[in-house]
Amino acid sequence: MQLNDFIQAYLTSSARLERDFTGARGWINLTNLVLKRYESYGWFSLDRRKEVGVEVNNSYWITIPSDMRQAEQIFCPPLSHYSQSDRKFQYEIVNGKIKMKTPFDKKADPETFVLSGWSADSVLISDVDAEESEYKDWLLVVTDGNLSGKNILIADNQESSGVETELSFYHSVGSLAATSAAGYMTDQYLMFRYMAKFTGMTSHTEEIPINDTFEYVLAQSLLVESMSKSDKSFKIQWDLEQKMIDDINCELFTPDEGTRIRPRKLPGLDGSINTRPDDFEYIGDGEDE
Repeated sequence: MQLNDFIQAYLTSSARLERDFTGARGWINLTNLVLKRYESYGWFSLDRRKEVGVEVNNSYWITIPSDMRQAEQIFCPPLSHYSQSDRKFQYEIVNGKIKMKTPFDKKADPETFVLSGWSADSVLISDVDAEESEYKDWLLVVTDGNLSGKNILIADNQESSGVETELSFYHSVGSLAATSAAGYMTDQYLMFRYMAKFTGMTSHTEEIPINDTFEYVLAQSLLVESMSKSDKSFKIQWDLEQKMIDDINCELFTPDEGTRIRPRKLPGLDGSINTRPDDFEYIGDGEDE
């Protein structure tokens, strides 16, 4: 759900009208604040996992992605068959880089190409005789422009037109206007799986990067963050938020119901947390009261 739709659906009109989206204490910044807190709880395990192609420098060293929170695994890319990805590599993190425990050499003199015709999901490269699917599962390494240093996994390519061939990507590079005009192709790379940091939302029309499980607690957290601590109902709403957080933590991290720690009870709220949404005074229906 987009942030503006979420605010409209879940918060009361009085809360919505007290702030804008873009100010220092606007809904975008408050949402980022709350989501980064949720990330520290470990709630984003399924949403923030990434796999990227990486080259190994000087036989042992891999540059850490700027958005890495926790490294998970390095393995072979499936260039001919997915069973190749069963080969895993041992590593450690030293001096701000990933150090392989066994050497792996990158391509010594990869062929460079002129890049043009960028879209979110494809690019043209100056290859006059490429065969269809010749570059499937290869890695395009961009070397200039605003995508410089980006490694892009190639899903497939068309047969050359006699001047160029189109590469299609496994993952979109986004909607930005690419100015990059040079890069090279390589089939000597590894795959790196890691947990990414939550980098923050920048627009009220962005999708909130969290699944439906957390919508009600996100609404409550935003309400609490938007309130003044001097408000007479602040403590009640804060206690309700903490109970919802306790409930989710118990469910996520102690899946065996018989071993779960029972969350604290709040006087007057027993039995109300897991009922229907309109039991919560703070959740609106998207219409002005």
